[in-house]
Amino acid sequence: MDFWVFLSRVSDAIGIIGIFTLMSSGYAAYRLWKQNKQLKEMLKASPPSVENFKEFVKINEGVKSLNPHALVISLTKDGSVKKSVDAFLKENVREMTIEEVAMNGIKDQDDIEKFINEVKQKKQYFNAVGCTELHLFIAGPVIMGTMVGAILDNWIPVKLYHKPTPPQTPLYQYWGPLIG
Repeated sequence: MDFWVFLSRVSDAIGIIGIFTLMSSGYAAYRLWKQNKQLKEMLKASPPSVENFKEFVKINEGVKSLNPHALVISLTKDGSVKKSVDAFLKENVREMTIEEVAMNGIKDQDDIEKFINEVKQKKQYFNAVGCTELHLFIAGPVIMGTMVGAILDNWIPVKLYHKPTPPQTPLYQYWGPLIG
């Protein structure tokens, strides 16, 4: 075989590889352009801020569905707040099933891991029993409330309650729904 035939075949192979690379790059550029367009449309569709929050809170206040449940999270050394939440719900909202995650404080990362797993198990339980809205009461560190919000992520309406200091009547106040 002569040198020029060999060089011609190598040139053809490089050309084929180049065409394949050009087509692959074009397809990737098209997909990125399409994804970027979708993201821009989603950004335009979502409002930049919360509007009419007071009205939104009022609309979501109370029990609005057939199978509400309450989740009480007690993470302080003072013990469980389940009894006070139960009394509050019976008197001011409606009697409902209450599930609790209780720990004697959060001391280290092992406690955080245990806490996260328990909250996830409660979420699975609420799904299994067909819970239609969740009334959430938390006594503990703020960072744990942040983690709970991330886990629950408003998969069903989650209604947040606050215990004012000093205590008032009623003992808890509805502050609004969890907003994603």
